[in-house]
Amino acid sequence: MIVKMKLVAGAALAGLLVAALPAAAQDLKQDTRQIQQDRQQTRQDRATRNQAAKQLKADKQAGDSAAVKADRKTVASDQSAVNQDKRATRQAKRDRRQDVQKATQTQ
Repeated sequence: MIVKMKLVAGAALAGLLVAALPAAAQDLKQDTRQIQQDRQQTRQDRATRNQAAKQLKADKQAGDSAAVKADRKTVASDQSAVNQDKRATRQAKRDRRQDVQKATQTQ
């Protein structure tokens, strides 16, 4: 009788572990997708920033002081967007690491 109880308890515990694994795997998939999206956004923002920097350089060489001021603001704004994307990517990586730790602790 005691052996049966232990088997039933073990089976129930195993069922809980199996039920927790798909949720953890789903969290990891979402975090991975978020990281990929953040990286893509960073690449796009870097391209925009680099284009603005080229325009700034061209306006400097042309001696267009009014355009240089506007270009500097644009480059600064674009750099800020790149920095924000990098922060978002780091946060998504942290989230994924935490989900991996939770998944390994559950098993």
